[in-house]
Amino acid sequence: MNGNIHFFTYATHSQGMYEDLVNDFNKNHISLNVIGWGQKWISFMDKLKGVQEEIKQLPSTDVVIVIDAFDTRMSPGYSAEKILTIYQDIFGGAGLVFSKNIHTLYGFPDFLSSYMVKRIFKGDINSGMYIGRVEDVIPVLKAAINIGDVCRGDDQLALNKVAEKFSLIIDYDCKLFRNYEYYERDKDFLHHEAIFCGYPGTLSWWRLSRIPGEYLP
Repeated sequence: MNGNIHFFTYATHSQGMYEDLVNDFNKNHISLNVIGWGQKWISFMDKLKGVQEEIKQLPSTDVVIVIDAFDTRMSPGYSAEKILTIYQDIFGGAGLVFSKNIHTLYGFPDFLSSYMVKRIFKGDINSGMYIGRVEDVIPVLKAAINIGDVCRGDDQLALNKVAEKFSLIIDYDCKLFRNYEYYERDKDFLHHEAIFCGYPGTLSWWRLSRIPGEYLP
């Protein structure tokens, strides 16, 4: 824990960029709290439920930041205090701020993949990276979990559905988070200003095996 800001990720095992992410945090001298290690993966709702359970004992005005474990890297040279300052100065230190979703899918024409992304997820919120005070985060997670069955266990769809009710914020200017489109991924993330750089949808056999059950519905 670092003062009144806490860093979390949900991971049942080591996969993708997980080890690199842990090393990034270590180099920045920040503690990364891992939720769900060794548990059986059921659906994306596990992430919301795990975070909700973990943070409910924290002071309501403490800030939490949640980062996807398998496809995220952290830029060097950032302290916990610097991240908290950015949240306070740019976003007013209140409200729940999410990363912006990518609009392309690997192997599909831009117009088709953009339509599919909007059709599947219903908005620009990407659930892989977000920051907010405990008192801001818990009601949103609760609302999203409550419609989990309607959303067939997809956390990102659920969060986009409750976005308007809670006036959720998207980091369009990439002050904290940036998700890379597939055509950008040959670039070195260290050359960009965003602190947390996401590569959502990075293909692996494990992810491909989950597609029928998680996305076709």
